[in-house]
Amino acid sequence: MIPHDDQRKEQGRISMVNSPDFLEALLYDWHNEHLLRRQRADEDFYSRILAQRRNVLVLGSGTGRITTPVARQCSGTVFGVDRSVARLRRTPRQANVVPVGADIRLLPFSDHVFDAALCPYSTFQILESHDERLAVLHEAHRVLRDNSILYVDISTSFESSTASRGEHVALTAPCAELGATVTETNIVELADDHLVLTRKFSRSGDEIAEVTERWFFARTLRLPEILRMAGFEIDTVLHGYGTSSTQHRRIFVASPVQQQH
Repeated sequence: MIPHDDQRKEQGRISMVNSPDFLEALLYDWHNEHLLRRQRADEDFYSRILAQRRNVLVLGSGTGRITTPVARQCSGTVFGVDRSVARLRRTPRQANVVPVGADIRLLPFSDHVFDAALCPYSTFQILESHDERLAVLHEAHRVLRDNSILYVDISTSFESSTASRGEHVALTAPCAELGATVTETNIVELADDHLVLTRKFSRSGDEIAEVTERWFFARTLRLPEILRMAGFEIDTVLHGYGTSSTQHRRIFVASPVQQQH
């Protein structure tokens, strides 16, 4: 029997939901919705300070958690770059938001086209080597104009996460898109310069996805040094977004050294 249109649509939806990339992006949003509800001061913070910038670049934009509110206030266009196409597809549609599927170590943009760039919410800390971090900063320097600004947002809390080593349930909550309650179990392992976080997601007792991330400690990044190596000068380092609960955040604010075009 040939399926009719409604059956085809339903089969396509089920196939998409069961695809690993789609599930990872969906669960990424589900996790953020439930666990970051009280940690979203960065959205207002960046929306405010980037409001007067014309072309803004978000490095590691995910599903648009930062890109979308910044674009609502920005007078120009916000480009969100992420290598996960599945995450980018979940970015809310907005006239002045341009999702770009690319590696932030090799940006698909011409030189000197952005007024500001942002590497938000510890994205910089999942880069696994000095060379990768330097490559990202070199690319940021290349695409930024003179008199522009770069924000690199990192956390000092991963070092203290060593107290939660082992396995524990981080979250159990309904997921409307899956029509079920989902449980996230975290397994934390400690290495010399980073922690390894494995997230296992289950539905009705059956595992549906597993994601492993490596988060490098702030003290091991050598961020002031590599900013200078990439051609930036540090203007200031902010502690948090202006709230007491975000004092563990360090926002490096840097400007490109005057470039010779």
